[in-house]
Amino acid sequence: MENYEKILLYVYPKFGAVISTLEGKFKSIIASSRYALEPAETSLNNLIEVGDLIRILKTTKDVVKKALLTLDEVERDFVEFKYFKLTYDGLLDFNTQSYDYRRLDIKVIKKFKKYLERFGITEKWFDDNLMRFSFIREVARRTQKIEKEFFTNISNIIS
Repeated sequence: MENYEKILLYVYPKFGAVISTLEGKFKSIIASSRYALEPAETSLNNLIEVGDLIRILKTTKDVVKKALLTLDEVERDFVEFKYFKLTYDGLLDFNTQSYDYRRLDIKVIKKFKKYLERFGITEKWFDDNLMRFSFIREVARRTQKIEKEFFTNISNIIS
């Protein structure tokens, strides 16, 4: 998926809630398996699948967190502003239509992506492991739209 590193930044704040939900589902499968009408193998397969999803999300969350720590303070503030949608009551003024904004975005994403790749989170790994989550597929769709609109706006400014 193109822009997978940006998609990870957009979904990162939601990982905790999704992991908690999956952990609840995991516990529910365990609790209900005692009285389930389905074969034990089905319950076991469900546990393995949900456990695998939890592991993938926890691993990804940990790598993203470490990658964010490699950014300097301005770069982290930028990520929080653009991708996490946090505001700073005027402490930072990121003019979203400026070339500096775009240059900073490119710099941050390049640095972030390089760190992800060091730990095996590549575009292929992302597609194989994370695109199975519907909420990530939806964020991917929105991210592609956002990126297309941004480049259109920059092109209009240049013209």
